[in-house]
Amino acid sequence: MPFNGNIIVVQQQSDIQVMDHEGRLRVRTTGNGPAVLFRDGKKFNIEWRRTSDEWLRFETAEGADAMLQPGKSWISIVATSTTLP
Repeated sequence: MPFNGNIIVVQQQSDIQVMDHEGRLRVRTTGNGPAVLFRDGKKFNIEWRRTSDEWLRFETAEGADAMLQPGKSWISIVATSTTLP
């Protein structure tokens, strides 16, 4: 069965910290940076952006909202040292 949703890989600065012995992470979710959106079998290079008083946004290089597929979205946050696919 095909996946009808969005997979987003967000690159975040190295402010990722291990919080406890379970391996839970503390991740800064404000700022901006590169991301990749996988939707409809295609890859889109996008940007993520968020200030402390707004929702997480995904935008094209031109600043328009990235078009997400209705339904579920899976977001993975990786360090900036990670090479995006």
